[in-house]
Amino acid sequence: MQTVGTPVNAPYLRVRAKAGAAPVMVTPELDLGTTGRLGVRAWQKE
Repeated sequence: MQTVGTPVNAPYLRVRAKAGAAPVMVTPELDLGTTGRLGVRAWQKE
């Protein structure tokens, strides 16, 4: 994990519900720390 560097904030994301679907913009205002990386995976029903 990187702990030094310039903090990165993501003001919005464009996501797709499935391959080929139109992208949707969401505005979660994410703080990505100094890595500038965001890990994602598919949602799963509990």
